[in-house]
Amino acid sequence: MSKSKLITADTISEFAENILNTVREPLLVLDKELRVIKANHSFFDSFKVTSNETIGTLIYHLGNRQWNIPKLKELLETILPEKSTFDNYEVEHDFPIIGRRIMLLNARQIERAFGKEKIILLAIEDITERKLAEKSVSETNHETNEYLDILFNHAHAPIIIWDASFVITHINHAFEKLSGYDSIEVIDKKIDILFPKDKIDTTINLIKDALLSDERQEIIEVDLLTKDKNIKRVLWNPANILDKKGNHIVATIAQDITKRKQTEGALTILETRYRRLFETSKDGIIIMNADTGKIIDVNPFLIELLDYSKEQLMEKEIWDLGFFKDIAANKDKFLELQKKEYVRYEDLPLETANGRKINVEFVSNVYSMNDHKVIQCNIRDITERKRMELNLSSATEIAKLGYWEYRVDSGNFIFNDMYYRLIHGSSTEKQGGNIMSGEEFARRLVYPDDSNLVAKGLQAAIESPNPDFLGKSEARVLRDNGDVANVSVQFKVVKDRSGRTYKVFGINQDITDEKRARKELIKAKEKAEEMNRLKSSFLANMSHELRTPLIGILGYAEFLESELKDENLNQMAKIITTSGQRLNKTLNNILDISKIESEKQHINLKEQDLLICLREQIKLFKAAAEAKGLSLKFESDSEILNAYVDEELFTSIINNLLNNAIKYTETGGITLTAKRDEYNAVIEIRDTGIGISKEFFETIFEPFRQASEGYSRNYEGTGLGLTLAKKFTDLMGGTITLESNQEDLLNGQAGGSTFILKFPLTNKNSEGLINTNWS
Repeated sequence: MSKSKLITADTISEFAENILNTVREPLLVLDKELRVIKANHSFFDSFKVTSNETIGTLIYHLGNRQWNIPKLKELLETILPEKSTFDNYEVEHDFPIIGRRIMLLNARQIERAFGKEKIILLAIEDITERKLAEKSVSETNHETNEYLDILFNHAHAPIIIWDASFVITHINHAFEKLSGYDSIEVIDKKIDILFPKDKIDTTINLIKDALLSDERQEIIEVDLLTKDKNIKRVLWNPANILDKKGNHIVATIAQDITKRKQTEGALTILETRYRRLFETSKDGIIIMNADTGKIIDVNPFLIELLDYSKEQLMEKEIWDLGFFKDIAANKDKFLELQKKEYVRYEDLPLETANGRKINVEFVSNVYSMNDHKVIQCNIRDITERKRMELNLSSATEIAKLGYWEYRVDSGNFIFNDMYYRLIHGSSTEKQGGNIMSGEEFARRLVYPDDSNLVAKGLQAAIESPNPDFLGKSEARVLRDNGDVANVSVQFKVVKDRSGRTYKVFGINQDITDEKRARKELIKAKEKAEEMNRLKSSFLANMSHELRTPLIGILGYAEFLESELKDENLNQMAKIITTSGQRLNKTLNNILDISKIESEKQHINLKEQDLLICLREQIKLFKAAAEAKGLSLKFESDSEILNAYVDEELFTSIINNLLNNAIKYTETGGITLTAKRDEYNAVIEIRDTGIGISKEFFETIFEPFRQASEGYSRNYEGTGLGLTLAKKFTDLMGGTITLESNQEDLLNGQAGGSTFILKFPLTNKNSEGLINTNWS
């Protein structure tokens, strides 16, 4: 049974004993033979007896038989067996040592745990002084208030007096302590002030009935509401008397029994709670008499687990039960278990009454209960866990994983064949069985440079309070042939109910090839990155080297175009100019790409009105659109659209997108829309062109990629325009997305492409921008 689910009898006994000794009234706990099994300090002090002469003694023999009281016998042997509980049974007796005493006895039979016989809780209230006080009050009914004042000032019992109208006239100091009120606060006030509001009427009626009772003295229990709003349970003994004027008044002696009630309730609650846990536990539990070895209680789960009836188990000696033959084959073995007081079997094979074989974890503890030692045996079914461990071991063989278990008690490691081959090498012939010492395990598994890394990890696992501790590390193995292998080590601790680690199991895997491949991959990646840097540097240098002569060619071509009158020669000059401009644009794009990849691109983010830039771009491309018979529209629902962008990079993005839209559109037109959402400026460039197939959505922004590629492609270009648009957008913390439906266009419906740009309306830290160092 789990500690978190079961309150042990030790805990209950200690708690109950503390409560007993806290109560001021004398208390006795008797067994069915009426022998004392518990007594509190107040009993020893009040009746001048010792523990040695009390515990285990028949109650009538206490104090040299001075408790041989006829009325006590009547209560315990006649009244209590019929009623199970009896309150306020008055006994008067002369004790040789302490003199004459008048006592109120309150007795209860309480159900004990584990199905044992009932016990008797006997509370003894010495009311001698109260009786004397009552007698004094009775004798002074016709005396003056002077005698009442003497009683008030000297009586230890709380006393309150009220008149026929239930108005309080006197309270003594003891009652002030009981209620928390000073006299001046309650005198001349209705007695109602002393009771909870919801119980005033019932309490007043109870008091009236007591005063009208034919009984000479009617003692009642009431709830007293103190000044600080606490409720105390109090015994009241109201009596009608006459004051010096002959008026009827009521004098009441009170006694606080709150602690006694709490003690009785706490004992009952603890017994009930323990019994509930015992009955509902998912561990089988056997309770045995530690002296005789006989079973005195079993819980339902044990009966279900072992297929025995409760009758077959009760009052049997444990060594007579066949399924425990490996635990307690004889009485000597049982005595050894009893002496150790703690025995644990990690894996015990049992056979149930119907022949079913199971594996259980068995833990026994010896503890005291009501001054008697008992042995509690907790039995947990681990059959399924064992099956899973066996399956795990088999699975590790199939998966070529080394499996091992470390048993803390023995210090030995048990392992599978794959572990042996992993540690020693597959070519090494296996010697001996699948077991080795902890020292051998550490020596084989850890190469000297690792400084006992695995051993330290295992020790941390064993000492960890976490019941689900998982460990993972890597180590190097020095094999018999001198090779060094890399292995991963993963392990998990297994703890018993007390939180003690008793086993660690683990899995080892040879990761030598994996680590070698990882190293080679890192080298390859580093080499690729170096080649990419060289490429970017080469492209940057080549762009500069080609641009210088190209500027000269363009200059002379433009000069010849303006000077040559011969139409053929002039056409040749125009071709040179157009080709040179195209080549210059390509070189500029390559230079821009190389700047970004070498992280040399300068960015100057400032708040810009995007509408100004967009209108300028519309003007620049108007002629090119009209030359192809296309419309070019600009739409915006804002007068100002400010966002944080680099003006030069933003212009380049719009330039590339408008250029592509006109290039790939033959009929219809292009619409540029500018608007805002909650956080961004949004620019959409929508055309009615050829569209882009979805298969190219993932690659359209990659360098040198186009929807049509190869020598047979329909449109010229390097495929760098969208790449630059994507990289520039990322650098400014924006996004660019594509929507297109080429299939609709092919079916005669409106198709084309829409590029959507979003830029933040407020400034963003450049540290949060997307990495655009594309390789």
